[in-house]
Amino acid sequence: MEQQTVTIAKAGIHASLNARCSVVAAANPIYGTYDRSITPTKNIGLPDSLLSRFDLLFIVLDQMDPEIDTQISEHVVRMHQYRSSVDGGAVTFDAREDDDADSNSAVFVKYNRLLHGKKVGRGRKRDTLTIMFLKKYIHYAKHRIQPELTDEASDHIATAYAELRNASSNAMSGGGTLPITARTLETIIRLSTAHAKLKLSKKVTKVDVEAALKVLNFAIYHKELAEMEEREQEREKELERKRQADHSSGNDKNDRGATSTAEGATADAMDVDEPPAGQTNISPERVEAFGSAFGQHMRANHLDLISIADIEQVVNMGAGVSYTRAEIVILLERLQEDNRLMIVDEMVHMM
Repeated sequence: MEQQTVTIAKAGIHASLNARCSVVAAANPIYGTYDRSITPTKNIGLPDSLLSRFDLLFIVLDQMDPEIDTQISEHVVRMHQYRSSVDGGAVTFDAREDDDADSNSAVFVKYNRLLHGKKVGRGRKRDTLTIMFLKKYIHYAKHRIQPELTDEASDHIATAYAELRNASSNAMSGGGTLPITARTLETIIRLSTAHAKLKLSKKVTKVDVEAALKVLNFAIYHKELAEMEEREQEREKELERKRQADHSSGNDKNDRGATSTAEGATADAMDVDEPPAGQTNISPERVEAFGSAFGQHMRANHLDLISIADIEQVVNMGAGVSYTRAEIVILLERLQEDNRLMIVDEMVHMM
């Protein structure tokens, strides 16, 4: 499974078939209830030869927390109130769709109070990406980006694997969810490469390896759990200090705060975004000329990737109107909003 192949040796048939898919398995612990007094391996009840074939293994416990239970119940109630505009609630994706359909697909989900709940601050409506955009992004990163391991990342992977093996051999650090074998080394490589693809990077760096190790350590030993709880406690203390400071302030300050809060709520209810500065100063003729010169250069040279500096030279090469760097960035951002390209680190990726 970790090699993405399936070997068949039965009834005189010996074959190795490709398995180009990921495996996600979910199961209950032995006897139906998780026992905290024994190790995770004994709760799972599977041999190491089978567990080692999974890259990550997470233990999900039903914790009785009033705050978490309230959030879950509110979400379930909202889902019963909300009905998607898409028939059946399913969204299909075909990489061979026409350009018009791609250009009309939205990047962010439009805010809906029944689906997303109450807003906690300005800009919350920009947090959720559409399913169509995520599928297109994953398809692009999977088929167009093939990162290579750098020497620094390779050395860091080897060192981290040796440390994990040493920790697993220590009896004091037992109780991990996964055995540390040679397959764990391939797991670190796959997770690091996936993190580099997520950033549309051509190389796997040490930063990608560290991000992969954080996920792996959390899955095996839950090392980040204590830090997450500390950050949550600090956040709660900060909110409590703010509440006490607001409560101790005068009536005039409370009145002004209530007025500004009402105005902010009204603005959120209207759901109005301010137009970006500078976009209304470019005439349609200049926009059309830029699109013609840029598109002709990309088609003539069969390019899928180009830097903004090269675009500036291309559109200003002729004897016609010239474009400033700010105008080029604004025009490229317009094309990005139409899902015709993507801007990442001063590089333009064609969709």
